[in-house]
Amino acid sequence: MSADDHLSPVQWPTYGVRHTWSANGRGVVRAIAADQTTGEETEVGRLTYRTRTRGRRVALVKVTGQMEVAPEHRRRGLASRMMDRLQAEYPETPFDHGWRTPDGEAWWQTYNRNGDKR
Repeated sequence: MSADDHLSPVQWPTYGVRHTWSANGRGVVRAIAADQTTGEETEVGRLTYRTRTRGRRVALVKVTGQMEVAPEHRRRGLASRMMDRLQAEYPETPFDHGWRTPDGEAWWQTYNRNGDKR
């Protein structure tokens, strides 16, 4: 039984993903939950990264911190949506994900089950 089992569908948050980056090659992809009643938005997930360039093109995307989703918002596909958004921004660029926690490794095995993710 999850924390949301007692909520009616109208009370469930609406989720979205936002991507911001700066000229120095650093960026953040955020998962946002919006309360359907009040419209109040809360950050519930975050993925930070940095790009490495070669000349004028981005040669590598390095995930620089843990990709995190708040425990009460997990198992809703938010980590996958954040990574999908980042990979869509850099479709031909290799990724360096760094190390993974056991939870992160379990997510990666599911996310990359077809072997087609970078």
